[in-house]
Amino acid sequence: MMRWLALLCLLPGLVACGWQLRGQSGDYLALEQLPGVYIQSRGDAVLVQALQRQLADWSVARLASPQPGSLSLELGAPQVQSRVQTLGGDLRAHQVRLEMQLEFRLLNDRGEELLTDTLFAVRSYEQNPVEPASAERQRDQLTTELAEELAGQLVRLLPLYASVAREN
Repeated sequence: MMRWLALLCLLPGLVACGWQLRGQSGDYLALEQLPGVYIQSRGDAVLVQALQRQLADWSVARLASPQPGSLSLELGAPQVQSRVQTLGGDLRAHQVRLEMQLEFRLLNDRGEELLTDTLFAVRSYEQNPVEPASAERQRDQLTTELAEELAGQLVRLLPLYASVAREN
């Protein structure tokens, strides 16, 4: 009986929360509604190419210069670190964790900073101690995948960032 009474007391509160939040999704821009993005980069061409490709998939133009109403992304150089997770029987690195970190700034069309943020991507892989060249190719491939993942994170967050920019 007490459970039913508790449920009846909680139910109107939950319904009210859902009703309140229902109209809030319209406050954010859709990715396709962005007027364009100007990208400044101090580093990785692979990351910039991945970002351009993913923006083009959503029909977001990459601008040659900042324009009224547009956003500017100022990308720092991605930082890549590798850490040994496990050692093999011969005390060589067996499993390695590869981390990529990207710091960026979002600027409005007047060059004013709206926010600064850092994104992370991580991959673990098994290293082949017999063929070092193979391990190097594997690391290069994983670094490319990490750049793609960071570009995807950034593209997914752009509508939220653009909404914040519109409010400021």
